[in-house]
Amino acid sequence: MATEQNFQTPPNTLGPDDLRVAASAFDAALARFQEAATYITPQSARQALAFFIIDEALSGERNAERLRDQALRLLGIADPVAAP
Repeated sequence: MATEQNFQTPPNTLGPDDLRVAASAFDAALARFQEAATYITPQSARQALAFFIIDEALSGERNAERLRDQALRLLGIADPVAAP
């Protein structure tokens, strides 16, 4: 007989829903970065976006739009609202 177990995500980890939010924010930020004219190399931008978004998600941020916008500001893309 199978028993139901309550699984809790350990601290400093992201659950499946949290990972989906972070991945969505990363994809959206990367798409906006590619549209922006900037001196940052794509590889450096991907790394900075990933580290920032994961760090913020681990700190409790669960809003993909805020994660995206904050990550873009980190790269100096100051007007993320104006982009589609």
